[in-house]
Amino acid sequence: MYDYGMSSVLAHAESILLSPTELAAALEVHQQQAAVLALAVAHVQEAGRWADDGSVTMRSWMRDTCRMSDRDAGEWLRRGKLLNHFEPIAEAALDGLLSHSQLTELERCNRPKYEALLREMVEGLVNEVAPLDAQLTAAVCQRWRERADAIIEEHEPAEEPERSLSFSRAGDHAVLGRFTLDDAGGSELETAIRNAITHEGKNETRSLAQRQGDAFFDICAFYNKNHRAKGTKRNLPNMSFSVHADTLTGKNPEAINLDEWRHMSGAYADTKMCDCAVHKVLRDATDQPQAFGRTQYIVPQRLFRQLVERDCGCRFPGCTRTVKHCDAHHIQYWRNMGLTDYWNLVLLCTRHHHLVHQQSLQLDLQPTGELRVTWRDGRERVSPPRHGPPRGAPPHPSAVFAFA
Repeated sequence: MYDYGMSSVLAHAESILLSPTELAAALEVHQQQAAVLALAVAHVQEAGRWADDGSVTMRSWMRDTCRMSDRDAGEWLRRGKLLNHFEPIAEAALDGLLSHSQLTELERCNRPKYEALLREMVEGLVNEVAPLDAQLTAAVCQRWRERADAIIEEHEPAEEPERSLSFSRAGDHAVLGRFTLDDAGGSELETAIRNAITHEGKNETRSLAQRQGDAFFDICAFYNKNHRAKGTKRNLPNMSFSVHADTLTGKNPEAINLDEWRHMSGAYADTKMCDCAVHKVLRDATDQPQAFGRTQYIVPQRLFRQLVERDCGCRFPGCTRTVKHCDAHHIQYWRNMGLTDYWNLVLLCTRHHHLVHQQSLQLDLQPTGELRVTWRDGRERVSPPRHGPPRGAPPHPSAVFAFA
């Protein structure tokens, strides 16, 4: 077995222990070599040899053979296309006149609507940005795109606004990507984030970036719950996942997202199982489906409406999210034989529902409707009832014992 000690590091010590001047020179060589490899990527793609092993696309070949993510493979393919189609850019990159960051800015000028203009003006653009740093290069490329837009508008009918979104899953299943929005799209996004963002006052520990990320999550979850005009206030999103019954009583259920055929985290599966439609499938010893049961909603509509009357929205302390943002959460988890009844359910908005499962928070609903939330380190916060339990509410278990 290979010894993964410091031998490899020591063997490269001469290349690692560099002065700042030597490091700058080494990085320049590295960027030049990256330009060579990008052109090699373009050559292999055009030759089509990536299909020799049965791969469907060059991107999939790079993912399987080179152990790249879709995102990284896409970056190499875009860089190769830029250098292969525009010789002045390739020459400057190979000569070390353009850095990786500068090439990234030039890629943003390589859009279908600009292609004809860029071919005419590429040499002048390269000469203009070559002596600049990355920040000034970005400003010059932005001005170039604005001038190009003005020229296009003079000679051609106005195009549809350019809006694009690309994303992929990283190794830890996190989603990484980039998007481009026109002014109208950007304004809609900014307004949506402002409407969805929350601040928990003195209890807030999230940064602005984290709060904006949570707001984006809430926007997507809200649309999934409310994308139909008709019907009730709850519309469960259509997402299919499979959980083996044998794992339901364990700490983390083993679940697979059937839409994307990938594993789900235990906390995410727990969150979804609190309030969903269950379709039981009986399988034989070889895991082949033999019988299908009827689809049943874990929380019936009548019971959900009763929770709405009591909770009026998210019951997490300090949260003001309305019913349209909420799921019904089983205080004692459904998969741990928690009952689907009035006193074992509480409304939580999507973000706080996930938080409760991710951090294994303990919830205690009192007969008065007060909800106590306890963290694993002992911290406790209380959510008072908004309107109190509705008249005719089912008796709380503690009240039954009190009269026994």
